[in-house]
Amino acid sequence: MFFIFSFEMYYFIIEDNSLIIRNHYLSWIDVTIPFQDIQRVSFEKRYKRAYSLKLTAESESTHYCGSTLTTKTWLMLKRDLEEKGIMVSNECISE
Repeated sequence: MFFIFSFEMYYFIIEDNSLIIRNHYLSWIDVTIPFQDIQRVSFEKRYKRAYSLKLTAESESTHYCGSTLTTKTWLMLKRDLEEKGIMVSNECISE
């Protein structure tokens, strides 16, 4: 049961030129995406799941659920990505 819920526990780190995506419990998951490869970012809430970051880079889209992140953290992530010049579509979190 633990592994089922651990797939919804991603967190995001912004570095100088890239977005790093990691998982709290599945430590081998470590994705680094340069900002120039990111085409679109949106925040979504799919079905009854946690908020997720939908990332479109190089013509493929991937969802990363962040069930441990607070609303404040999501909004800070949005602000930080926009400061890096990335457009963020917020479809679920009220500002």
